[in-house]
Amino acid sequence: MFGASSLNIKLPDGLLPRGAPEKTASVWTRYKWADGKLKGLSVGGGVAWQGRSPGDAGNLVMFALSHTVDFFAQYGRGKYRLSLNVSNVFDKWYLARGVNQNILLAGPERLIKLRIHRAF
Repeated sequence: MFGASSLNIKLPDGLLPRGAPEKTASVWTRYKWADGKLKGLSVGGGVAWQGRSPGDAGNLVMFALSHTVDFFAQYGRGKYRLSLNVSNVFDKWYLARGVNQNILLAGPERLIKLRIHRAF
């Protein structure tokens, strides 16, 4: 899957809206084994890219472009499914949003989730 956007928005005062990146893009893929020894296994991942964006309403702080890489693996057999999701694989630090020029918030750190699911 591939997705992209390009925004050309200005507020009535000529400023860019806070937290709205000018450009974004992402690419995601998944592969699932249908037979053989790995039947039931799916792996995939993707990259999400975000262009520069204003961090405050006055456009005094501009966040640099950033990108993150995510990964997942899933194995299902019968009524059971085991999933592993890793967000921000490389634990990249970046500024994601801001309230004003003094309060800026970083994007999420690496997050690893393991889930076991049983269908009834």
